[in-house]
Formats: sequence, C-alpha cells, structure tokens
Amino acid sequence: MCRQVVIAFCKNIFASNLITAIDGECLACKGRIKLDAAKDHLGRCSEVEVVCLLCSEKLQRKHQDGHDCPMREIICNCGEKFNKKDEEHHQHLCSFKQIQCPFDCGELVERYLLPSHTLQCPAKVQKCTVKGCGETVRRKDRKKHEDENMSRHYSLLKEENERILWSASKMKWLHVKTGRTGEAGAYTWSIPELLRRHMFAKL
Repeated sequence: MCRQVVIAFCKNIFASNLITAIDGECLACKGRIKLDAAKDHLGRCSEVEVVCLLCSEKLQRKHQDGHDCPMREIICNCGEKFNKKDEEHHQHLCSFKQIQCPFDCGELVERYLLPSHTLQCPAKVQKCTVKGCGETVRRKDRKKHEDENMSRHYSLLKEENERILWSASKMKWLHVKTGRTGEAGAYTWSIPELLRRHMFAKL
C-alpha cells in the first residue's frame, strides 16, 4: 500500500454554488454578468478604458483598432522610418513624394525625378532662339511659333547676318610676315584685297 502524501485542492461545492448565484453590473457597459464570469468579461468588454502602449493615450477598447497613434512607426517608400507625428515634416523632404510639375503640365512627378522631367517638360517656357524675336513660348508650342513667324524670323536672321558681315568689313586686316618668337614659330595670314571685295560686293 502506497504511503506517499498527496496534497490536492478540494473544491468547496457550497462556495462554488454561492459564487455562481451572485451577479453584478459592469461599470463600463452596464451589462449584467455573473461573478464567476467577471474576469473574462473585463478582458473583452468593448466599453472598458484601455491605455495605448505607445503614446499612453486613454481610449475605449472598441476604438483601439482605429486609434491613429502619433507614435506609430511608419516606413516610407524611400526606406526611411519615422513616427506618425513626423509624417507631414517628412513629406516636405521625401525624394519619393509625388509633386505637381512647377510648369503646370498636369503631371505628378516624384521629387527626385523633377530635374530630368524639367529637361523634357512640354510646358516649360523657353525664349525663342532667333535673335531679336524676344518672344517666350512653351516647348510644346515652339514648332507652331516658328511656323507662324517664319517670314519675320527670316528677316531677323538676314539683318543679323548683314550686321555681322558689315562689322567684318570694318575690321583692320593685319599683314604679318612670318617670323620667329623664341623657340616657337608664330605665323598668321590675311585675306587678299581682291577676295575682300568679292566677299562684300553685295552689301
């Protein structure tokens, strides 16, 4: 016969029946609950006030899932980590943030792609390359501008060409004989008078 001492808890049936018969009211949801179920109810009651573990804000359990915690960690597409409260500040610096094209072409461009977009943006304003025109047009309208001002551009280019030739005719042509300067030879050339007359005969 085994003589080992066994220690075991003996359930008090009378006490158990007494506890089961007692009920009460939840102070959060005002629901009626049995005393023996109070612990489980407290762990799942949606009206009970809980504390956010990150920001220590108090809120009801039913609002816990939708709680926009300012200390919640966010990982941006650029790879940087920051708290929710710093999101607005990060958006002003993030290279992956999509921003409107500054030339109002309507496109959304990542900030780091803006320099390359600027080089080809059809809405970028450019000054006409014909000297004397002075008009500014968008890149997409450049061909239209050139077509509409073809005769005017031709006149401006002709005037500029004549001005250059006239300035060249007033230059003093130097005639320098070949010579030596130090150890390096210095040479120059001149346009013959007959050739000069031929070049500027149409002016």
